[in-house]
Amino acid sequence: MSPEEKFKNVSIESDTKIHAIKYLNLDGTDCRYEFWEWDGVEAESLIFSTPELKEVTEAYFQKLIGLISNTTAAEPRKFTSKSGPEYTYLNFNFNVK
Repeated sequence: MSPEEKFKNVSIESDTKIHAIKYLNLDGTDCRYEFWEWDGVEAESLIFSTPELKEVTEAYFQKLIGLISNTTAAEPRKFTSKSGPEYTYLNFNFNVK
């Protein structure tokens, strides 16, 4: 199954503007990357198929974000996560405009 097909049911809030979407493979797992804006906040998301994740822990999520993020290792990575039966969302690099 193509990544586009795998993530076809990802819902986007009507007032969220998506600036970029890419399909990646991180640590052997397909994911959808989004750069978005909502209510004056810009951020990035990684969206995974929950059943395909090797772990659902904060440490593993930090590792996945670190694979694509340009934040320095000395700074703690701040992110939010939401897991459901179909998808797991990791949101990070928040910037208030």
